[in-house]
Parts: sequence; C-alpha cells; structure tokens
Amino acid sequence: MGKIRILSDSVINKIAAGEVVERPASVLKELIENAIDAGSKRIEAEITAGGKSSILIKDDGEGMDRDDLILAVERHATSKIKDFADIDNLKSLGFRGEALSSISAVSKTEIISMRRGKSEGNRIFVEGGKIKFVEKTGASHGTTVKIRDLFFNVPARKKFLKSTATEEYWCDRVMAEYALSRRDVFFKYTKDGKQAFVFSEKDSLEYIVSKLISEELAKEYTAIDFSSGGISVKGMAGKPPLNRSDRGQQFFFVNGRPVKSSVLSYALTESYRNSIGKNRYPVCLLMIELEPSAFDVNVHPSKREIKFKDGKSIKSLVSEAVSAVFEDKIREGIPSYKKQRSSSEASDIPHVKEKQEEFTVSAGREVPEYRLIGQFDNTYIIIEENGELFLIDQHAAQERINYEKLLGSLEGEKPSVQLFLSPVVFELEKAQFEKMSEITGELTSMGFDIEPFGRETCRIAGMPSFLPSFDIEIAFKDLADMMVREKYKDMKERTEKIAKMFACRRSIKAGDKLDMLGMKSILDELSKTKYPDTCPHGRPVKVRIEKDMIKKWFKRDYKD
Repeated sequence: MGKIRILSDSVINKIAAGEVVERPASVLKELIENAIDAGSKRIEAEITAGGKSSILIKDDGEGMDRDDLILAVERHATSKIKDFADIDNLKSLGFRGEALSSISAVSKTEIISMRRGKSEGNRIFVEGGKIKFVEKTGASHGTTVKIRDLFFNVPARKKFLKSTATEEYWCDRVMAEYALSRRDVFFKYTKDGKQAFVFSEKDSLEYIVSKLISEELAKEYTAIDFSSGGISVKGMAGKPPLNRSDRGQQFFFVNGRPVKSSVLSYALTESYRNSIGKNRYPVCLLMIELEPSAFDVNVHPSKREIKFKDGKSIKSLVSEAVSAVFEDKIREGIPSYKKQRSSSEASDIPHVKEKQEEFTVSAGREVPEYRLIGQFDNTYIIIEENGELFLIDQHAAQERINYEKLLGSLEGEKPSVQLFLSPVVFELEKAQFEKMSEITGELTSMGFDIEPFGRETCRIAGMPSFLPSFDIEIAFKDLADMMVREKYKDMKERTEKIAKMFACRRSIKAGDKLDMLGMKSILDELSKTKYPDTCPHGRPVKVRIEKDMIKKWFKRDYKD
C-alpha cells in the first residue's frame, strides 16, 4: 500500500475547524456574524469560563426550518452565496459555509430555531460533528446556539487555550467590536452569570466608546467624516496626547466588518507621525465604506484579515482623512490670544492678575476665551478655560513652534533668514563633510544660509530669524556627527530629525523666567501650529486639571 491516502471525514472536519475556530472568541465572532446576517435586531451573548465551558448566542433573526437546520451544520453549506461570482460582491459578514460545521466538529452544539411566521421550532444536537438528534420544540422566532466543551475531542487544541482571563479578554474584544460597528442592533453581554453591558440603538457612539474603548477617547477626539472616489472614512481619532504603547485601542471596520489591516494601521501611524513619539500608537475608531469588489476578505478562514485590491490608494485616502481633520480642528485646543488692554497697561504687566483678562481669537475661529494667569516654577504657563486649569510646558510648546517653522509648515511660508555680520567657517571630518553636503538643500529650505567652502569646510552666512542666537559651529558639528551615526529610511525622516534637533536646542528651557508678553507670544504661535497638543517627540504640551478634581482636593463635595 502506498503512502498517500484520503483522510477520513472526521479528520477533515477537525482540520477545517482548526482553520476557523482558533479560540472561544472565534466561535463568538462567527455566531454573532450569523445572527447579524440573519437580520437580527437583538442579540444576547453569554459566556462562562472565558467561553471555554460554554458560549450562547440568542437572536431574533429570520430563523431556520428543519431542513435548513440540518444543512447548516454540514460542510460548505451557506445561504450567503450561490456561485463563485458572488464572492466579489459580498455584502454579508460571513459566507464560507464552514463556521457551524467547524464549530460543531469540536464541541457539543445545540441549536434551537424557528422561522418568522411559524408556530413551532426545531432543535438539533451535534456532538463532535455527528448529529445526535433533531426534534420539534417550542421556541420564539430566531435562533439560539449553545456551544459547550469546546475542543473536548481535540485535547491538543484544548491544551493550548490560554487562561480564562485571557480567553475572556478576546471574547470581550469581539463583543466590543460588534457593539461599536452595529449600533442598529441591541446587544446584551453576560459573563459567568453577570451582566457585562447592554447597549441599544438609543445609546450614543460616545457613550459606547467610553464604556468599551476609553473614556478619554469619548472626550478627547476629533470626528472624521471624509469621502473621495466612492470611499468614505468616518469615526473618531484620539488627539495626540491620547496614545498607547500598542495598537490594542485601534478599531478598524470595513463595510461594518471588524478587520486587521497593515494598510490601515500604517496609514493611521503616518497621520500621527509628527505628533506622537516613537513606538507610541494613536487610539481610534475608523469605519471605511467602499465597494465589496475593492477588497478580498477570503485571505484567511477567520475572515479577520482583509486584502485591498488597491492598498496604496486606500492608505493614502485614510491618511488624508485623518490628517485633514487634524489640520483644521486639532489646533482648537489652544486658541490664538489677542489681549485687549489699555495703553496704560502695556508698560507694566504684573506676573499674576486677579481680574480676568479678555482675549479674542486672531485666527478667526470660534473658540472659548481664556485667562492667562502666569507661570509656575519658571517652566509651565498657566491658563484658565471654562472653569478648568491648563498647564502648558513652555519648552515643549516652543519645540513644536520651532519644529513646524523649520519645516515650513506654517501656511506654507518659508522662514525669513537673518544674515550674520561675519560668516561662520568651520572644518569637518571627511565623513561628516560628505553627509553635510547631502543635506545642504534641506538646511537651506529651513532658513540656513549654508554652503561648502573649500575642502571639508562649511560656510554659514545666516540662520532662521525666529531662532535665538546660538553657537553655530558646535551645533553644526553635532548635526554632522548625528548624520554619520544614524540611519534614516527616507529623506522625509531625515529632514524631520534635523528639524527636531534644532527645534529642541533653540527652545526656551525649563527654568527660564517669562513675562506675560513672552508667555502670550508662545501661546499665540502655538495656536497656529498643526499639532499643538504634543512636542515633536510626542510629549504632551498641554495638560488639563479638571475643576471637579480640584473640588475633591479641597473636599468641596461636602455641603457645610
């Protein structure tokens, strides 16, 4: 007998189950998608022991009759498509026809279902892929699926399940994704007999986000509503100070389907490139709508990962959608100050004023008025807005201002150049000189008048007028050394690194005392930047101290 043989149906079913059913959360996902595709408007989910012991989904969808119930647990049975051409125009969440078959192959599965308009339902019980019985039963319209003892007949798979807490976390994630994406559906979620959440179509997106993702995102976000070429991008993007050490709070949906996509993750990261630090990730909820034929969900049995047919265009559009909103709205965190005061006040401005000072917005945006209070610890600027205090890190603020000016990002204007009375000439090592020669064009665009001057020598005749004077020779030797030492993936990254270096070195430092006009100047310039909430390295510029928190400190919650 030869070495090649046909596998038994039992083995084939278990292999298929391994592709679709990775863990309890996979089962939960498939069952919720089936319920949504069945037109359900009410879905109740229950899990015990992180789904390892049992998973139950009850819906009010169209339901199934006896014949459909039997076919539903067979391999490659589906109501979602009829032929291969339907795959390119898929509008449902599922279609593979393997979910119930795969799930029932590695669990004890009970399904009760009744079609709308019928007076009697049917119940089927499947154990390890084998139908044990089908019987008539009383039921309400819709379908209830109960899965018990997942992987009971595949010990090797069961062994690799994680702790109950970990498996529960992934089930929570699945429930959160569908509660966020399908706000037209009532969701009730119970864990180990205790209610985890209930959301209805009446609940606002902000409320659901505050409960499932982050209270910070629900408060500190920028609304996204962008469309181009038949593709729309909507949702919420957290302002730059709201960032995380991983992508756990990034939620992407394509045509209502929760997805993982390197294209979307990269596009989002690019949008925040100049506003959060390295290895930090923004928080978001983005919903993309496009033609079903523009992406392929069949790249993985779990339908979690998708492949865009034109990934480059999608990446560009999503990045543009988020960046466009930031440019227009994120700067509203701090307005442009224009203080209204009499000429007699101009020559004598006290450090702290008791009387509230009037400010108007020079940039023409409708924003709240502020009161400039003063400086704390010669490091932080203090302002008041709507009954709350804000501390602004003066060094981080000026870093942001200088950085964007060096990149010429303030309304496309290039910095003016301040020429020296006597040019500065200095020598470099050969490798340093070669690197400096490569970046001469970038330095010129930033406002530095620099050129090679003989063998391994540089001549600098001017610098951006907005930068305070500094030791040019030392600064440029340090720059040349950095160019030799570090590697950059492209010219854009290299240019940004140069700008960050000069922006940091030539900014007001912690400990520098400022008068009111100096503080006002920083605030006025900061309001014109694209990303006023963070410095170029991703540190926060502005921190809010909420009024309620101050009340708690002074125990003013008590009425006495």
